[in-house]
Amino acid sequence: MDKDTLRTDLSKEYIHMKELLQSHVETTTDTISIRDLQGNILLVNSAFEKIYGWIYQDLINDPYCLVPENLINETKEIFQQIKFSGKKISGYETVRNRKDGTFVQVGLTASPIRDTVGNIVGTSVIARDITDRKKAEEALLESEAKYRILI
Repeated sequence: MDKDTLRTDLSKEYIHMKELLQSHVETTTDTISIRDLQGNILLVNSAFEKIYGWIYQDLINDPYCLVPENLINETKEIFQQIKFSGKKISGYETVRNRKDGTFVQVGLTASPIRDTVGNIVGTSVIARDITDRKKAEEALLESEAKYRILI
């Protein structure tokens, strides 16, 4: 295979992989957000906008608008751990603000994003809405408590 053919094949493969990745980011039901090391939002997917109601432009103006006031410092500390030690956070349950003022309970996975050399250049957060699960758990606990009172 000559160099031009190889270059063309690699280019096509790269474009195909990029398209697959973009499709995955946009079609997943989990929210995806990417920040740079300064905390600026670089990307949010459509699930992010659907679940939280916040759009990319809202986050440009206030990157922590979805974080309740009492959780901002905790959130920043978590990002510090990711940015400086490369720590990955998984299964972290917390609450976030929707644009309409209601709260959503989410399970977060946060990871560092590295460049080709291995330097941390940003953070990625994937969140899943766990509000219904938490309500079901609460209802079960209430039911068990009532059952214990009866017995």
